[in-house]
Amino acid sequence: MVGVIINCVINRKLNGNWDTVTGYVSEEMRKKYNELYEANKENKLEANTTVYLTPLANFPPYKLKNYVEENSLNVKTARKLDKLDSLIISHDFITSSYLTPPKEYHMVPAEMILNNSSLKKYLNDPSDWSNIYKRDGEPVTHYFITPERREELIRLDNKFSFIKDYPLTKCVLVLKTWGNKRITDNFDFFLNLFENIEKHNLKIIYDHHISEATNQGLSLDEDVFENILSMISSKDESNLEIAKEILANLEYTPSEPYFIYLFNYFHQLHKNPTNNKNYNYLLKQVKKHIHSRPTKYAPSILDEMIPTLMNKHPEHAQDFMNCFRIHMNFLIKRDVIKEIKTH
Repeated sequence: MVGVIINCVINRKLNGNWDTVTGYVSEEMRKKYNELYEANKENKLEANTTVYLTPLANFPPYKLKNYVEENSLNVKTARKLDKLDSLIISHDFITSSYLTPPKEYHMVPAEMILNNSSLKKYLNDPSDWSNIYKRDGEPVTHYFITPERREELIRLDNKFSFIKDYPLTKCVLVLKTWGNKRITDNFDFFLNLFENIEKHNLKIIYDHHISEATNQGLSLDEDVFENILSMISSKDESNLEIAKEILANLEYTPSEPYFIYLFNYFHQLHKNPTNNKNYNYLLKQVKKHIHSRPTKYAPSILDEMIPTLMNKHPEHAQDFMNCFRIHMNFLIKRDVIKEIKTH
């Protein structure tokens, strides 16, 4: 399915405005997921089982491997559903990606507009970047029209009144927008989740249970700091979310200088789109230590950030120098700087 939200009428032309719909979550599906969550929310990772750390999980694979080995659980991982006992998914990711507050739309088949000779004059030229004929080379199958937009179209031309013939559907649209790649790429997996669970008699394990067990007493050190730098700097949006998940589950006090450095340099860490409770707590703790103004571009490390941090937090001066050393080596992709002393 490829759909478009008709957002506006510009110069008497219908315009898709780049809001491409890859699918939608109905209220029935929301109900099914809520029932699934209630039935599985207490499940824990069990020994001598085979699990799949699915694309719907926020938990890093290497941490699962370490946890299994450290606790001698004899847990195997696989992807073939008929070989599995359990699927690992994230409640935070699913609810923030697919179960946000719904809205009402008329779902109108595309041909009702495209093939209507009376409405041809309102269509953009097929070669126009904003046309509503295709998205990513695929023909658009449906248009999603809100009641407000419906009335605007009818005022433009009463021939749009047929939109009322299509009942309003309350749903969540999954949009193919910047930063949503992970959400759209894994939408089919979410849609098929319920059928696959029933067909293969699978249990669901929510990754926050594993996260709570694995992160007790863990704090940020130089090795983890370097991994976090790599994740945040990655072009893959999902790596940033995994980095946030790791940061959210580390002890604050021993990790504080690393947190202060990261949150002052990387403005993208200031947002919590999944509404992770642990991350909200971390943001609250570190917010009072953010001294560099978050902008689209990172602050100058030498001229602005490092002097400010060392002045504000002299007790962490050497830790900041260690962070700076690791960061510089990461940026130049060579382990050139071996040590930096504050005095």
